[in-house]
Amino acid sequence: DEALVDLVAHQPRVCRHMHIPLQSGCDTVLARMARPYNTAFYRELISRLHRADPAIGLGADVMVGFPGETDDEFEITRRFIEEIPLSYLHVFTYSPRPGTPAADMPGQVEHQVKLARNHVLRDLSEAKRTAFANSMLGTVLQTVVERPVPDRCGILQGTTDNYLRVELAAPEALRGTIQPVHISEAQGESLRGRLPA
Repeated sequence: DEALVDLVAHQPRVCRHMHIPLQSGCDTVLARMARPYNTAFYRELISRLHRADPAIGLGADVMVGFPGETDDEFEITRRFIEEIPLSYLHVFTYSPRPGTPAADMPGQVEHQVKLARNHVLRDLSEAKRTAFANSMLGTVLQTVVERPVPDRCGILQGTTDNYLRVELAAPEALRGTIQPVHISEAQGESLRGRLPA
């Protein structure tokens, strides 16, 4: 929907961040989950948001080990996530809940296999977070200044409008305000910045 893309990408009162559940990057798994969308729809939505604003933060929920998920289906999911411009993942491991349709489905995935798949996607998420943070170097991001960094006198922490953490030298009086922060350094998925001179 163009209105949604415009709202998130271009309206200054709205944060440039969306968390859009994916659950799986494999159409056969999505069908077993009875999800009302497929990967083509999801890819197009994420791509439109990214084209409208490459600095938008885009997150997704992903579940591993849904009943029947094969090694090939998991690999399809991994590749799909790798290819699209998500900036982070929340990765969940399927566990059966009595009384749900999935609990009685055939092909329950072994616990150790689910854990291994979880680790693969968490590593991918970390790589995406780091790449996204690095892409912000040299930019100015609107940031909510929130709290002091423990054991670092005069350093406060904040959250940018595209959902990144940033540390900056700032007076306590700025806590709770929105400030433009020039991003000067990235260490992993953490940013450091400074207030304009």
